[in-house]
Amino acid sequence: MKTINTSAFIVEDDRLYAEIIRSTLTNEGYKDIQIFGSGDDFLRHSNSKPDIVILDHMLGQMSGIHILRTIQEKMSDVKVIFLSAQEDMEVVVKALKLGAFDYIEKTDPNAMTRLVVMMKKAIRARDKSKKSKRVERLKGWFLIS
Repeated sequence: MKTINTSAFIVEDDRLYAEIIRSTLTNEGYKDIQIFGSGDDFLRHSNSKPDIVILDHMLGQMSGIHILRTIQEKMSDVKVIFLSAQEDMEVVVKALKLGAFDYIEKTDPNAMTRLVVMMKKAIRARDKSKKSKRVERLKGWFLIS
């Protein structure tokens, strides 16, 4: 199995479910995975910027929407995939409007399969964005020279 060089942070207050996510990703070749049991814990460690954040919505005192806003302000190139039991369409729409890459409901029997697919799409989107930024820098360099 190929190792995938992408760092993923799991922000999930249900420790068992967080371990299921980690196990699923590990089986797919992801190695750099960290679990945070609360929004506060994640925000204290947000200096070590991940590539992807897998984010629950209901995290005790803090909502996933609050954390998403913080990620967008401080780490706008980080891809956020919501994985939550929250089925309120207002929350789903708000998360997507605020820039979440996708929103997956935990109650979906294919949630882990969808997560794996979305992780791959998020990596491709990240790589495409990085490539575009490099091309723009090079264009600017050649125009200036």
